[in-house]
Amino acid sequence: MACTAQLCAASAEDTLSLSCEKTDSILSVAAVGIDRAAYVPSCDTDFSTNASSFCDLKGVAEAIGAACLEQVSCDLSVQTLIKEACPDPGGLTLFARVTCAEETGLDETTILILVLYFAISFGLGATLYPAYFREYIG
Repeated sequence: MACTAQLCAASAEDTLSLSCEKTDSILSVAAVGIDRAAYVPSCDTDFSTNASSFCDLKGVAEAIGAACLEQVSCDLSVQTLIKEACPDPGGLTLFARVTCAEETGLDETTILILVLYFAISFGLGATLYPAYFREYIG
C-alpha cells in the first residue's frame, strides 16, 4: 500500500523527518502549520494552516519542497526552517504533510521475475523448428 499523506511534527529543537513507504517518493508538500501548542495531530488528522499566522508558512512550505521533492525521505532542521519564517521561533512546533507518489512497481523482485519470464520464453521459443510452423500454416 502506497502512502498518500504522511504527517510529521517536530519542535524547534528537533529534526523534521518526512518519508514515504518503500520506493515511493515525495510528490508535494500538501500542508504546513506552525503552532505553539503541545498538541501533535496524528497522521490521519486534518489540519489547516492559520491564515493569520505570524509565520511565513508559504516560505517554509517552499523550503521543505525544495529539499524533499522526489526523495523517499528527508531530514530537515526545524530551527533553520522556523528561524527565517517566524519573528519569535521559541517553543514552536512545525507540522508538515506531504503527498507521496504511487509505487512504480519495479522493485528487485519484479525485475527478477521479468528477466526469468523472458529467459524461459526465449528458451521455449528456441526449441521450435521452422517445420513446426509450416505444418500449421500450410
